[in-house]
Amino acid sequence: MSTKEGSIHLVDALSGEEKKKLYAKADGTATVKFTHHEACVLVSAERNSSCNDVRYLCTYDNRYLQRFQAHTERITSISMSPLDDCFLTAAADSTVCLWNLSAHNRPIAKLKMPVRCEHPFVSFDESGLVFGVMCQDAINKVHQLKLYDARNYDAGPFQDILPERALLEGAVRSARGCEWSPAQIQKSIDSVWGSFEFSSDGNHILVNTSTDLLLILDGFRSDVQPLAITSRKNDSQLSLGSCLAPNSRHLLTATEDNEIALIDYKDNPGSILSVLTGHVAPVGCIRCNPKYDMMATGCVNTVLWIPSSM
Repeated sequence: MSTKEGSIHLVDALSGEEKKKLYAKADGTATVKFTHHEACVLVSAERNSSCNDVRYLCTYDNRYLQRFQAHTERITSISMSPLDDCFLTAAADSTVCLWNLSAHNRPIAKLKMPVRCEHPFVSFDESGLVFGVMCQDAINKVHQLKLYDARNYDAGPFQDILPERALLEGAVRSARGCEWSPAQIQKSIDSVWGSFEFSSDGNHILVNTSTDLLLILDGFRSDVQPLAITSRKNDSQLSLGSCLAPNSRHLLTATEDNEIALIDYKDNPGSILSVLTGHVAPVGCIRCNPKYDMMATGCVNTVLWIPSSM
């Protein structure tokens, strides 16, 4: 867990106790991702820093093992491959880099996105064989979400997974309980799409926006109408956390009222199954544990949840 004060907190997932607190005050911290070594993480600098590197940090002795330098503007996302020591970075310089931890500061590949690209985001799927790249055109606000074969990325994207606008609008109009006006629908579709992630079975992709809207896309085809979730509250256009549950049936999303909603997207799409309370501010990050039946949520404090408390 990273904070705006430039610190990294390591929390024991079983006991809930903080094991260590590290500081990176020179460049601050934005995104922190574990590598396959339990004592090593990848760290990007905070938004206002002039540092555009990814730092490979050993948490055991708070020492940088390597700096990965190729981007010329701030890094917007990092994704670690579940298969090996490769990882992806996206940056505001409209590039995506594929790295290997042992490649000594030289990217394996560098993909160029459109010049007007904003809010680039990258993510591997659970198999590690596919990764996605998402961005938004700064002028006409059109989004792109393209899939790449991790073993044959030089061939370019093999699938544009984003449905046409008519399908997106239809999905929002037919969303459970949605009574939005055409202007509200347009605003939600044109809003910032901050992140996406693949479901554990690879059949769906969750897109998180800066409005009330969440989208569940088909993981293989762009001509399938997505599922739109409009039941969360985000009038302030905050960067709220969201996450797909490991069972590939439910999603969890934060609201601006400091709550977390558990929503069904498979059996009874769009229905809210339960609401979790206890945070003192809007939750910016939600993550499910890939090994144990629990999850972590964070705002100014961090809360660990198990099913009996949900």
